[in-house]
Amino acid sequence: MLDRRAVFHYRDALDAVAPLLRGSGSTGLAGIRNRARLLRAIADAGPQIVTEGRHAALELDARGRIEAFVAHRPIRVYPDTGANISVLPRHLAQALGLRIRPANYAVGSSVGGRVESDVAVADIALADGTRVRNAIFLVLPDKAVPVALLGHPVLSALGSMDYSNGTMAFGSPVRLANKTPLALSGNDLLLKVRYAGQGILCRLDSGAARSVFYAPFYRRFRGTLRTSGRKGLRVGGATGTRRLGAREFDSLTIEIAGRAFRLAPAFVITDTVHGVPNAALACNIGRDVLRAAGRYRIDFTDMTLGFRS
Repeated sequence: MLDRRAVFHYRDALDAVAPLLRGSGSTGLAGIRNRARLLRAIADAGPQIVTEGRHAALELDARGRIEAFVAHRPIRVYPDTGANISVLPRHLAQALGLRIRPANYAVGSSVGGRVESDVAVADIALADGTRVRNAIFLVLPDKAVPVALLGHPVLSALGSMDYSNGTMAFGSPVRLANKTPLALSGNDLLLKVRYAGQGILCRLDSGAARSVFYAPFYRRFRGTLRTSGRKGLRVGGATGTRRLGAREFDSLTIEIAGRAFRLAPAFVITDTVHGVPNAALACNIGRDVLRAAGRYRIDFTDMTLGFRS
């Protein structure tokens, strides 16, 4: 099912799990049933198809968004590698005149709880001439996600994301020398980061404004960390916000692809965070680290994160 969904064959993906869902005796299949609800809503959608543009640089606004045309109307969207699927708030989907397909697809979040989502299928155009047909968007309540996100299925199909001096280009042939491998867990991009000479597993999340460290990191290194204070950190998700236990540090220095990045201050969440599929995940790398590089490239073809030398 996952393989067929990944290549946008939604009807085939639904058929692949149909034997599991027949009858009432099946147990332990809540996750599969939830996925099936989404697949039923988009079973007749055509495959996502990308037409490459000129790979020209697109301006990012102060909040890190680019302009895109959805259903021939301009909107501002975040290129968000942390989003497993692209997202539209309901009011925006309605304003764009999209057909909202009922799905009752349950979406969880890092703060706990679940919210139901519907779905829409739309074409996307970028100013450089890039076109994406039949992109899938979750349509969430406005209070759950008030902004539009371009998620992994769209971004990975564009080939690469190149950031430089406040602009973003997609599918550029430029290569950067300093690179580190990326891996996929579902649609989450993972990478190995070094702290205090030791490797830690982190997620690459271009939609997060700030990097944070999680409880596994704190438990592993708490004996070497010098805290500057204890405080809560308010974390938001599709189901609302929640204040989590956290410690603030004057600074932490991590290393990616041989390059050092100093986070000052740095926040380490000491409470367990829901919705993190890998229990060993030590941190979430956000735009603060990426932009500090000056130029970076997330390459979905050779699965690397690269920095300017």
